[in-house]
Order: sequence, then C-alpha cells, then structure tokens
Amino acid sequence: MSKKVKIEMKATRIERKKRSGLYGMAGFQFHAMGDIEYYRYIFVTRDRDTLKLIKIYDISTAENCSQIQLHLLAEREAWLARGRADQKKMKHDVIILPETLLKGLEGSTTKTINGVEVVMA
Repeated sequence: MSKKVKIEMKATRIERKKRSGLYGMAGFQFHAMGDIEYYRYIFVTRDRDTLKLIKIYDISTAENCSQIQLHLLAEREAWLARGRADQKKMKHDVIILPETLLKGLEGSTTKTINGVEVVMA
C-alpha cells in the first residue's frame, strides 16, 4: 500500500535466448483464490541468472487495471471449472497473467531508466 492505494507487485525471472540474445515473454503468477483486484499493479521481469532488472510494468489507470482484473477473474473461473471436473486439479491453484496482455494495454508509454525498460499504462 502506498498513499492509501492498494498495490500488487509481482516479479518473475526470464531467460535470455541463446541464439538471438533476446529475452522471452514472461508470465506472472497469482493464487487462483487469492486477492487479485487492486488499484495499481507493478510487474517486474529479471534475468534468470543475474537477477538484473529487465522490464518494469507500472499499471495504474483504471481502464488498464480493469483489463488485468477481467483476465484474472476469467482465469479464476476457468480454474474453478477444471476443479469441478477433476478435484485433483484443485491442488495447483496458480493462474497466469501473460506479458503479452501487458504489452497490448491502451495508452502505454515506454522509457528506459538506467538500462531498464519502464512501461507505464
């Protein structure tokens, strides 16, 4: 929480591809039945080996937070449906927010600070 605003921060490690030298897309994990509705989200990707910061996504507009929440709620419903069909699948209560969803958010601006790509939306 910062200035009475509920913020969720998630971090993930990604691997650099050997041939191209580029980083792959990340996925950010949430507990399916945990809190997933926040007023601001911060997502961080780090290099798998060095833990060096690669990208930071700072999502604070109401429209973009709503898109994230809708995706996570849909993932939760899909997880619940799988669990109703087979109780064994309820043990693994992880849902994923793919980085591709973050890249497509409306009105995002990107800048580089100290070699780290910062995306604000």
